[in-house]
Amino acid sequence: MYSFTQLFALDKILHITLIIGFSYTLTACQTIPTSTNTKLCNTDLPNKWQVNGRIKVVYDKKYAVNFSWLQTNDIFDINILGAFGSLITNINGTHQQARLTANNQIIITNKIAKSLHEITGLHLPITHIKNWMLAQAGKNTFTAQYNESGCFSTLKQNNYTIEYLHYINHDTYTLPRTIIAYNNQVQLHIKLNNWQF
Repeated sequence: MYSFTQLFALDKILHITLIIGFSYTLTACQTIPTSTNTKLCNTDLPNKWQVNGRIKVVYDKKYAVNFSWLQTNDIFDINILGAFGSLITNINGTHQQARLTANNQIIITNKIAKSLHEITGLHLPITHIKNWMLAQAGKNTFTAQYNESGCFSTLKQNNYTIEYLHYINHDTYTLPRTIIAYNNQVQLHIKLNNWQF
């Protein structure tokens, strides 16, 4: 049988234990700014890679496109395909300047997403998608939550929230398979497959 003093002491210990446990739970789910993250995954990806995928876009209307993306250093070559594999557009260049070929037009632009939307009606933030596909943040400030592998589970940057729903292991890399990116105007559902290095 415990005395009142012993019961009071046990109650205090239990109370402190619960507070510490709750604090650890909050810490495990905390958002970590970029400056404190030291465990990003896929920091040693090769300079040349290729991936295929599908993007479902919810904007002023819903539509889906397939794509193939070839990246060599800073240069990308992207084919965006519609129904039955028909070519909607080819985008070739860098994030600073690219050539868009669509609807019998060739346009050189430094505003890729805007020009793509004007020519094809597609709303795809090309300059951000590359980093999202590699589970990497761009140069701007971001906040993120990480999974047990050190890869993003959620990334917030450039007015987008990017949720990484599923990863796959390919060689020594952990690569996204399913991504949802959204802001108050658009939602993109990205599924990736056939990674090649």
